[in-house]
Amino acid sequence: GPNGHVTYSILTDTDKFSTDSTTGVVKIVNPLDREEQQVHYVKTEARDQAREEPQLLSTVLLKVSLEDVNDNPPQFIPPNYHVKVREDLPEGAMIMWLEVYDPDLSQSSQVRYSLM
Repeated sequence: GPNGHVTYSILTDTDKFSTDSTTGVVKIVNPLDREEQQVHYVKTEARDQAREEPQLLSTVLLKVSLEDVNDNPPQFIPPNYHVKVREDLPEGAMIMWLEVYDPDLSQSSQVRYSLM
């Protein structure tokens, strides 16, 4: 009966997740970005549908940790470089130092430089 019928809902104010009120399945409804927010907490409630007795409920705090993917290109800091080089510099002389930033983690953040 109604005491055994459970409905699910998300109590957290979020536009990133939704739950099916019948099955309790939590789904992503808007894109997630680890560089923007690494962890999301979603409080979910399960409530029976008792009519003659007080309704009973339980809540759980779901912790969603995002894993990184290689979704950000490296960017030069600053975005443009200008250098003047004397023609009599010896071979192997350093003419400038380039710097790149990549907000991805681990292997995805490693950068290789090459001249085109």
